[in-house]
Amino acid sequence: MRFLYKLIGTTDISKIGDGTLTGIVNSLNTDIQAVNGLKYINFGDINVNTVTVDEFIKEILNGKIPLSLNDTYICSFTLGAACRIIIQPYTNKNYASAILFSYAFNDIIFYKKVNGVVTKIIPDSVKTII
Repeated sequence: MRFLYKLIGTTDISKIGDGTLTGIVNSLNTDIQAVNGLKYINFGDINVNTVTVDEFIKEILNGKIPLSLNDTYICSFTLGAACRIIIQPYTNKNYASAILFSYAFNDIIFYKKVNGVVTKIIPDSVKTII
C-alpha cells in the first residue's frame, strides 16, 4: 500500500480537466493541440494492403495534407503498428523534414524533402540497453 501511495503521490488533481484520469489526459491533449505553431493530426488506421509506411510519408510530404509553413506537426497513425511522426515544412513547399518512430521499428527514421524529392535516412546506430 505504501508503494501505491508513494507512486500516486498527494498532488491535488481535481482542478485539471474534470478531476478524473480521463479528464486529465483529455485536458493535456487539448492543451498540447492549442500550443501556437504546433498542430496534431490523427490519421487513424491506414490499410497495410494498399500503402507502405514510406509511401504514406511521401504522400504527406508531397501534399496529401495542406501543411502550413509556420507550424510543426505531430501526427499519429496505425499501419500495422502505432506510429508517430513529427513533420516540419519549410518556407518553400519543395522542402520538408520528418522524423518517424514506433516501437515496431529498429531505429528512428528520418525523411527529407529537397527540391521536391523525398529521401529516407536510417541512421547507423549502436543500441545499448539502459
